Amino acid sequence: MKIRDVFSLAWSGLKRRRARTFLTVSGVVVGTLCIVLMLSIGISNYAQFQDSWYSDRALQQITVSPPYMWDRPSQGISESELQNIRNLENVSALSPVLSFPMYAKSGSYEAYIYVTAMDLDLLSLDFSYGGLPNEAESNPSVILGYYQVQSFVDPKSPPDWSGNYGEYSPDIDWENDRIYMRMGYDSGAEVSESSEVPASRQYILRVCGITEMSYNSSSYSSYMSLETAQRLISENRRLAESLGLRAGRYESAIVEVNSMENVKGVIDEIKNLGFEAYSESEWIQSMQDEQQRQQSQLFMIGFITLFVSAIGIANTMYANILERRKEIAVMKVVGMPIGKIRFQFLIESACIGGLGGLLGLLISYAVSVFLSLQEGEVSFLGMYFSNGIRLQIPPWLALGAIGISLFVGVLSGIYPAVKATQMSAMEALGKE
Repeated sequence: MKIRDVFSLAWSGLKRRRARTFLTVSGVVVGTLCIVLMLSIGISNYAQFQDSWYSDRALQQITVSPPYMWDRPSQGISESELQNIRNLENVSALSPVLSFPMYAKSGSYEAYIYVTAMDLDLLSLDFSYGGLPNEAESNPSVILGYYQVQSFVDPKSPPDWSGNYGEYSPDIDWENDRIYMRMGYDSGAEVSESSEVPASRQYILRVCGITEMSYNSSSYSSYMSLETAQRLISENRRLAESLGLRAGRYESAIVEVNSMENVKGVIDEIKNLGFEAYSESEWIQSMQDEQQRQQSQLFMIGFITLFVSAIGIANTMYANILERRKEIAVMKVVGMPIGKIRFQFLIESACIGGLGGLLGLLISYAVSVFLSLQEGEVSFLGMYFSNGIRLQIPPWLALGAIGISLFVGVLSGIYPAVKATQMSAMEALGKE
């Protein structure tokens, strides 16, 4: 008997028991579907994580702070100390950082904003309006984070924050409306000469850019160039001193490293100089571990489902053998080799596994297309997707799913196939 005839016999045996074959194949379909979808969701979530963080320039940056002094206020970081950090190996750029509160008013809208002043070239910002400031302008310019725009409210008609926080936007023409600004918390009310807090000079502020909505710190921050901030400090020296701003001293610094691999080494060197140092890249490893843990859990869920399917295949094949005792006896009587009888039943179980795996994969692609049509923020199987679910089913996962299904089918058919060859032909014919 040729191999082709063995395959033909195996396929005809499955067709004669369509209902049982269909139900068993359905179990494999569900198992394969679970494995492919579970792993593809994990892969897609990790890809979103990589896109949002590994492309972020901030991962190569280190925030440097003066050492914590519990018994006296911080003296900040001096210019000479910053130079020592600049001279460290693998440091490609450094910017001192100042921050201070600012009061702004446009028409009936008022806002209190905390501004970060630094070298803006170290920022990676995407703008929904405008861009970086033109330092040739005489008026101070500021970049507002997406959510900082919502700091501008009309105190006589405040917005309803119960449910529409992300939708509120003040009615301000950022290009043409005049915006007045003062340093500190001074709203422009008269300050007596005996007041310990001096009044700020008033400026016309230009909002040169507004960042796009994102889930990192840039959407919740406001930025100003270091040169502009130093000019404001010099023109409001007494006020600046009351706010803790002193010439030649900085509250922190941003250090950019030439590659992410060198960040940890530079952090250690900065700490050896006596400063505190932190980088967002330090928690990337813990996030990676969490992603791998989630993927392992999802795979185990899919594997358990496929394992249950394997039990169904074994049960179906064993039932088939019991029902086909006479057929098996005839095969032996006519001289069909034991190996080919065993091979026929292995082929049947492999067909169940392979067919279920193929159908499960095709349904997985259909489900992935459907889920990819979902827009906006989506939470699915305990994972959060900020821009909808974009499922990825790489080729290795597709081939692996079919391979596992085939393997499960063959493995499940081994015992029934062996049982079939051990059956006595005379006993089987006698029972019939």
